[in-house]
Amino acid sequence: MHAGVPSTVQVTERICQLDNCAIKAIVDSFKGKGWAGFSFETVMAALEDLQEYQEACRFPGRGIRGTLSMFTELAPEYVGFAHDGEPLHVFSTRIALLGGIFDFFIRETPQQHPERLQAFVDRLRQDFDLTVLTLNYDDLIDRTGPWFDGFVAIHESQDYDVFNSGQFVDRVATEPNVLLHLHGSVRFGRALRPDTDIVKYHSAEAAREALIGSARSPQWAAPIVSGHQKERWLQRYVAPLGYYYNAFVNAAASTPLWLIAGYGANDVHVNTWVMESMRMHKERARVVHIDTASCAHLVLDILPGCNIPSQPRLKSYYGPTIGNFPPQNAVLEDIVAFLRDGEAC
Repeated sequence: MHAGVPSTVQVTERICQLDNCAIKAIVDSFKGKGWAGFSFETVMAALEDLQEYQEACRFPGRGIRGTLSMFTELAPEYVGFAHDGEPLHVFSTRIALLGGIFDFFIRETPQQHPERLQAFVDRLRQDFDLTVLTLNYDDLIDRTGPWFDGFVAIHESQDYDVFNSGQFVDRVATEPNVLLHLHGSVRFGRALRPDTDIVKYHSAEAAREALIGSARSPQWAAPIVSGHQKERWLQRYVAPLGYYYNAFVNAAASTPLWLIAGYGANDVHVNTWVMESMRMHKERARVVHIDTASCAHLVLDILPGCNIPSQPRLKSYYGPTIGNFPPQNAVLEDIVAFLRDGEAC
């Protein structure tokens, strides 16, 4: 946010303004039922459940993943979307929602400046090897590289790079600067060929065009993972998202040192491994938490008893607006010293 990247609240406001009757119907239903705290991810979760329900109706022998979607027939306002008498395909609506997110990021963040983030990352690199797990869709952190993310250039295309899974497995544990876009990126998309996994475009605009082109077939690689069951997509879209999640789990088990900035703690598949790392590494574990004062409890709630009597393992830095991130030099040196203390145990 310090560089102008949209917040969850801003993205949600934008999604609520999309000219799509199905999305409007879902938003109106949430508002009508008093769900004032819903976000764009809540809307995506509803669409994902509806798509599972639609596919189960089309292919009754296949079964159904989301058991709650069996009850959607009791709420026709969620299922019977129609415009001028024509039923709307839920998959196309998901594409419209993702397209709206792409458009918003492309329009709002063309002048992102990574200088402050660059200085922060460069200082950490002096003392530590870094594995960065970003849950954001923007590419601000990408531009503070160089990073190893498993994507490599190919002769066949000047527009995108492809994920080399063999190279990723061989190198991810030894590279000093690893970047994992666990929930996708505005530069991720699918090349318009049926045999390709997610590719990384050189621009968000090109990735957006590929997204719209993929609307013709539900068998697609998701460029952005949203909703309330993100782990299902991390299992389904293996390259790169499944590889990224596996690398994250291995890193969580290997390192006692964490720096968590601006995280809402809503992703159980992430929280589980942060807690497990703290349990495994005991007195060596160190967590630095940077956020706004109003959000301080979010991470603290998933780390009960983090500070053991003999050794404080958690250090928090809270600011009134954007959480003092990236931190000023004096604070940064304090952070490095705290992490080094855990490394020395």
